Amino acid sequence: MHNKILFVFLSAEASVKQPLNDRVRGVVAEKLRAGSLWKKLARDLRVTDPVIDAIEEDENGDGQECCSQALRKWRESNGACATNRKVMICLTNMGYGNVNWHIMRELDLVLRENMPQAERS
Repeated sequence: MHNKILFVFLSAEASVKQPLNDRVRGVVAEKLRAGSLWKKLARDLRVTDPVIDAIEEDENGDGQECCSQALRKWRESNGACATNRKVMICLTNMGYGNVNWHIMRELDLVLRENMPQAERS
């Protein structure tokens, strides 16, 4: 039993350390679509203000698309260092750690029925 738990932990750790993929990017963009939450995340990920401004203009202020594009730009400029874990840490620091449940769900690390009731939507 101990070996199985260790395997699950190591597997989860490996998934979280993977570079951000399009599915996770989509989940985060959907959850942060309101207002300018995406800008806070982008700044925390060290996306520069000129890039943020250009994204906002290109996407006509659509929060979901802006967030998605900011994450894409971050991923492009940081390569393999642009991990799910870094996004999850930023979300937690922003006070949006609940979004991490959705990321873990997308990474098949948690079943929907094991998520808090409020996060099952």
